[in-house]
Amino acid sequence: MIDFMTIGIILGLSAGLAPGPLLTLVISETLRHGIRAGVRVAVSPIFTDLPIIILTLAVLSQLSNFHKILGIITLIGGGVILFMGCVSMNPESPESEFSETEPKSLVKGILANALNPQPYLFWFSVGGPIMSRAMNQNVAAPFAFIGSF
Repeated sequence: MIDFMTIGIILGLSAGLAPGPLLTLVISETLRHGIRAGVRVAVSPIFTDLPIIILTLAVLSQLSNFHKILGIITLIGGGVILFMGCVSMNPESPESEFSETEPKSLVKGILANALNPQPYLFWFSVGGPIMSRAMNQNVAAPFAFIGSF
């Protein structure tokens, strides 16, 4: 079980520190709305990763050819990320940055992570087989892997 915890820690650190749309959104929201908004985006994987894990494990156990589903998720996610990029490149006047409207950083983070193809690719190709191997070894091993991840 220690080996699955170690794998989870190493893969979790590499996934969390890798540049991507979510890290870019964390930086962007922090610069625009402050550290609280950046933290809200940073914790969004807590809400999205478990459903992604469950979905990918269910798909892996039921389907042998999942390329169309992954392609649809990739297209939708790419469109959302493109839209967020275009919005963040549109310069606004300094007065609008201090408006009273809520930045909705958590919702942006959840959307960016849920529609990002990277978590699906990871869980389909790496995480799913590790979870399968962990379930075969011990009942607690999958929880050790996910908890340390």
